[in-house]
Amino acid sequence: MSAPDQPTSRRVLGIDPGGTTGFCLLWHDNDTYGRQLWQQKITPKELSELLGKLVGEYRAAGIDLVVACEGFVVGRRAARSKHQQGGQLARDLIGAVKGAAVPAVYRSANQVKLWATDRRMALLFPDGADVFRGKGHAKDGARHALYAAVVDLHWPDPMVTADLYLDLTETLASGGLG
Repeated sequence: MSAPDQPTSRRVLGIDPGGTTGFCLLWHDNDTYGRQLWQQKITPKELSELLGKLVGEYRAAGIDLVVACEGFVVGRRAARSKHQQGGQLARDLIGAVKGAAVPAVYRSANQVKLWATDRRMALLFPDGADVFRGKGHAKDGARHALYAAVVDLHWPDPMVTADLYLDLTETLASGGLG
């Protein structure tokens, strides 16, 4: 088993590509997660420029950037969509990520949402639903960022950490451990 990556030297940028693209920049320092959320309409060219700027700034500071992007799947549902142009834009944005000089992982929305549940997200974002009000795409970007941080970079899972804390608290309260 390999040692976990050093989370303080990395940032994860979760991206939910589409007509309105959701972003979540995630970091983990001193046993605490930090995050920045936003969503915006962005072109593939603007996304390439944004990634180039972030990579340059972080590299100069000795920080690695990893991108966790939704991999857009074209299926029967997408073919019936009223917003087929949105699907094409999503594919073009994913192409911009693939063309950037940045390590990236791609996963389906379904795969990520099954793991990055609302309960797990609430542990990462204790300020609750207010942080995501009007930012559904940013929430999806956050799901991708958290999944990559925990699964790929071996950062602490907020749910496991919370469950262990609750178990320990209950054990101590009942006079256990000694």
